[in-house]
Amino acid sequence: MSRPINSSGDRVTTDLLAMPFSMGRNLLCIFSKKHVDNPPELKSTKQRHNRMVMKTMQQLMTDGGKCIWVAPSGGRDRPSDDGKYEVAPFDSKSIEMFRLMSAKADRPTHFYPLSMFTYPICPPPTTVGGEIGEQRTVKYYPAALHFGEEVDVSRFSEGCVTDNFPAGCDASSSRDELREALAKHVHSIVSSNYQDLAAKLDMP
Repeated sequence: MSRPINSSGDRVTTDLLAMPFSMGRNLLCIFSKKHVDNPPELKSTKQRHNRMVMKTMQQLMTDGGKCIWVAPSGGRDRPSDDGKYEVAPFDSKSIEMFRLMSAKADRPTHFYPLSMFTYPICPPPTTVGGEIGEQRTVKYYPAALHFGEEVDVSRFSEGCVTDNFPAGCDASSSRDELREALAKHVHSIVSSNYQDLAAKLDMP
């Protein structure tokens, strides 16, 4: 538990600014949906890599005793049009995937929301999905973290893949609706704690 495992995008190993901070870390790098298709000739290789990472993460959950940090939005905090900092929307399929993996682990898995306010220190590029080498700025500013209370994912119904699978699934609602309900719940917690951090740091 003293060395958490971080799940991140592949750019932490290729971006010149991020590379030094990634060396020697416990990293599980995943190609995000924004980058998996570019360039097209590497799509199958990237998808194969992602499947291997998911297999590794499943084994980590099965082994137990690990602390894994995951960003289900696949993106950074950014200012909205009115200048207010916001947490990027969460990918409901990603959250559901981790719930399914935890169910397969045959041991308790605990989910805790973590809000991180780091935008002023090193803002992300203004555009999403651009080429490596964008102009970046670094400023002296405090970083703030907020660990929330454990999220009981069992309170949220699971959609059925087939009849009564997974066991106890809810056949009365679509899987997409149920996934979105859980994702929105977790996102609301992270966003609320994030805004509290911004307010304490006197940010807009």
